[in-house]
Amino acid sequence: MIFNADNIINTGMKRFWYLLFVGILPICGSSQGNMNVQDSLRNIWESSIIVNEVKMEAAKYFYTNYGRKSPDLAIKALEVYVQLAIEMNDSREEAGGLVNLGSVYRDLGKYEDAQAHYENALVLATDLQDFSLSGVIEANIGNLYNDQGNLLSAFRKYRRALNIFKDNADTLFTAYMYSSIGGINLQIENYELAESNYLKASEVFLALGVEEKSTVQMNMARIEYERDHLIQAKALFEESLKQVQSQQDYVLEIGCYQYLAKINRKLHFEDESLLFAKEALRLALDFGNLYLIEEARIEVIENQSDTDWLGSIQRLLLGQEEYISNRTKERVYRKIRHIYMDKSEFEKALNAFDQEIKYKSINDSIRFSHLLIAETIVLEEEIIFEKERSRERIEVIRRNIRLVVSFICIILGLALVSFFRIRNSRLKRNKLLEQIKELKRNQNPLVLALDNQVNLNLELLEDYINQKLNKTDWKVLNELVQDPMISNKMIAEKIFMSVEGVSSSLRRMYIYFDIDDTRYKKIALVMKAIGVSKSN
Repeated sequence: MIFNADNIINTGMKRFWYLLFVGILPICGSSQGNMNVQDSLRNIWESSIIVNEVKMEAAKYFYTNYGRKSPDLAIKALEVYVQLAIEMNDSREEAGGLVNLGSVYRDLGKYEDAQAHYENALVLATDLQDFSLSGVIEANIGNLYNDQGNLLSAFRKYRRALNIFKDNADTLFTAYMYSSIGGINLQIENYELAESNYLKASEVFLALGVEEKSTVQMNMARIEYERDHLIQAKALFEESLKQVQSQQDYVLEIGCYQYLAKINRKLHFEDESLLFAKEALRLALDFGNLYLIEEARIEVIENQSDTDWLGSIQRLLLGQEEYISNRTKERVYRKIRHIYMDKSEFEKALNAFDQEIKYKSINDSIRFSHLLIAETIVLEEEIIFEKERSRERIEVIRRNIRLVVSFICIILGLALVSFFRIRNSRLKRNKLLEQIKELKRNQNPLVLALDNQVNLNLELLEDYINQKLNKTDWKVLNELVQDPMISNKMIAEKIFMSVEGVSSSLRRMYIYFDIDDTRYKKIALVMKAIGVSKSN
């Protein structure tokens, strides 16, 4: 998968510039009646009189719409784009242009040039702290390593990009990375991990409602093919083909056709195999990628008779062998050897055998390295898994600590509230007691007893409450007046009553004297009784 920077870069005023250069196109092309759109666009970005923003839009438009079919001209367009971005001091646009330049060079197989542009873009993205763009560039470098067979480096780049996207909650690109990591594991025949990552990608795509099912499904089909489950693989590729056709993803479409050609040939459906192979070749030629073209040509040749096949394959090997995979070469030379052996042309068979052994040795070496890579990836995935589990455990501990701290703060808060409430209550109580003492001190001497105790006026009290106090209530009230802090039990002992009887009496008098205080009702009752008795 190519991660294009166009969706990351802020193009700004797109509508305005589009309208502007749509108006310019006819002007630029008026001198030559047969001048096509590509030439017009080139005239725009090469013009010395047109503003830079329009020139950039023209260059980008060309790359987006014609870049794959005209890569050399796309490079010129993007170089102009980058230079204009530098002149405008727009680092984000410069980085985006470098990414796209890297992608063109990658398509051309110029991997050193591609990496140089990606690395330069990554420096800019890092300086800008543009994490989305940084992740995209890391992913593209991973693609570059993947193309060159450096699978472990590719895996690590994909992992790095995955972490960037996960840390920044970029869910869509996270899914793409799971898919890319699945692809690495598929190549090294680590089918379990491949399937696991594809399923993760599929879950994310499904949750986002993104139509990327075809990519994942196609890769799942490849797993079934590699496991030699041909019927299952055929059904999945057929379904994937319909989806990629609707999405106009020509690379994936070529891949579907090629695999369907292989599967049908293995199932001995030669006619269907040839049709799929020819369609793959047609699309590959339109696409212009030499690796895809030559692999597609081989699929077409594979459906010929041995005699025709031999001539066709030898002509292909003479001119384009560098664009054919080593696995395919090993298989092709093995078949050449068998054909010459059947013809008793032993010298030619021996030469083919030498080539077969050569590529078998290379492929065996690759398979061995893949085995080592698979073991390394499994180990690194386990380490990553344990790190994530440790991080989760640490986060749980931190969360628990935060909860404990919060709980302690709540407890301390409640304790402080309780402290101040108790303090205020005590202050209120003491204030009430002082008021009682003051009432006693100010009471008419005629009603003071010799022992300096307060004598209540029963008549005034009964007039106040508008009813008679029974003997029990009167006794309880007099005891309470002498000591407002006395307990119900002590009152009961003094007047020879039950504690419940005292409590019942107090409840009645609280009602009689309209005592609302919830905490110090006894004191309030005493104050009210003394106050009423003093009113004489």
